[in-house]
Amino acid sequence: MNALIATFKQMTWTARIGLLIILFYTFLALFGPLVAPFGETEIVGGEYDPWSAQHWLGTDALGRDMLSRVIFAARNTIGIALLSTALAFFIGGSLGLIAAALGGWVDSAPC
Repeated sequence: MNALIATFKQMTWTARIGLLIILFYTFLALFGPLVAPFGETEIVGGEYDPWSAQHWLGTDALGRDMLSRVIFAARNTIGIALLSTALAFFIGGSLGLIAAALGGWVDSAPC
């Protein structure tokens, strides 16, 4: 734990902010149903109700709470980001290993 705190203290302030944003989205993705004030598809107000104490970001065309929908959308955002990063890593890593192993024209082929 002390190593994590020491690493956090050595980061630049922009890296700290980025890490905190990532942790916040991860928290929302994991605990979204517990944090969201309403269900994802629950109709709780009128069409396009403005910001209020009950609906912090207002409602959409069907009367669904926009804050709840943004919280639930964090799950999709994190999932798509992780999947696309893993896919790019495995494709790029595999092609890099093949090029390194075979050498020759495979290694010098333009990407």
